[in-house]
Amino acid sequence: MKKKISMLLSGVLLTTMLFSGCGKKEPEVQEKKEISSYEEIETSIEINKENSLTVWCYEEDDFYYLSEAAKTFYSRYGVAVTVEQRNPTDFLQQVNNAVVEKKGPDLYLTTNDQLKIAYEAGLAQNNTIFSDTYWERYFPEVTKKALTVGEKTIGFPLYLDTYFLFYDKTVVSEKPTTLDDVLNFADTFADEGNEREIFNFDVSDPYYSFMFMGNYGNFFGENGDNYEEFQVNSADTINSMSYYQAFGEFLSVEYENSNEEVVLEGLMEEKLIFAIGNTKMYEKIKEGMEETKNNYAITMLPDLNDTLKSKGISTTTTVVVSPYSKYQQEAELFGAYLACEYVEAQYSLNGKISPCKMVEYTDTDLNCIIAQYEKTLPAPKVLAVGDFWSQAQIHFQKIWEGEDVATELNEFQTSIESRQ
Repeated sequence: MKKKISMLLSGVLLTTMLFSGCGKKEPEVQEKKEISSYEEIETSIEINKENSLTVWCYEEDDFYYLSEAAKTFYSRYGVAVTVEQRNPTDFLQQVNNAVVEKKGPDLYLTTNDQLKIAYEAGLAQNNTIFSDTYWERYFPEVTKKALTVGEKTIGFPLYLDTYFLFYDKTVVSEKPTTLDDVLNFADTFADEGNEREIFNFDVSDPYYSFMFMGNYGNFFGENGDNYEEFQVNSADTINSMSYYQAFGEFLSVEYENSNEEVVLEGLMEEKLIFAIGNTKMYEKIKEGMEETKNNYAITMLPDLNDTLKSKGISTTTTVVVSPYSKYQQEAELFGAYLACEYVEAQYSLNGKISPCKMVEYTDTDLNCIIAQYEKTLPAPKVLAVGDFWSQAQIHFQKIWEGEDVATELNEFQTSIESRQ
């Protein structure tokens, strides 16, 4: 089981443990401020320089970025921030255990698919600072949806991850807009040495295969947090996944032998002409190749054909304020500072792309990734999100390997409905 899916599945196990831990603490009801700029946030929050904060993360790159941000935050506001890197395994459980022992962090990083679990367990304070006007000014719609649980927005958005198309610009004269274009290219491409592979993506991870049905299903409502809204067996999803099956016959990729590492290796060795990859793969390719030798460009995720459209999925990493923090004002200010003020330095420090509209990237690739992110659906954050991904993996594999599409999607539908 892959790391991405394993982390999502861990949310299912965490739910029971977290609920039996500290229990839910209802956040204090606060009147929503109609704040429309970061400057207004600064003037609306009263801070005490004697107070100090602790923030937890689990990635080394984030530890470095947060440490640098803590320095500038202290210089500007006089509030000290300590950054601690924790083991990524059972990260939310570690937060829960620390809260029970009254040693929990004031803030911590997590991805949007874990927000409902964290909020229902009483580990996440809703964001009372950002008004609708503020969200609209600073962030795309998908970001707010990603951080919405019920009618609350949770945390402060830091960076995004999604996937898009890589293509070898030395042999591809026009950027493909559909997968049919890729098939047409394959029909005419002459590979004299038989050294090139036309197309690949990690078919064993439903996160990527989601693009085939994302435009036609209902995946727990527009915010991905309502278990009662789920539909994957409509005529449109059957058609789109039938295309998925036919495309699999073209690729001839064995499901069990597929993974991100194989795709990345194909790109690094310049064997692939087309590939679907994510932001982390993009950064590894940039690091591993000299600019003059990097033959790959990126473009938006292609549709399936002129009729069937694609829609990808995305995750948004957020910094969450703990309801158990003794210094709520200072913690909220630090969250807003990371999300809206200390964003220009983020990409250079940790290679992560902020969704904040205030950041102006000069790199066309980064702007393309942001444009792709804005067209995605946020990763679901229902309490048993692992059920969705595990069942998707089971049924996607069967479809890929030739089983009846309608039958598999009906069983997928039934498996999720039975858990509601």
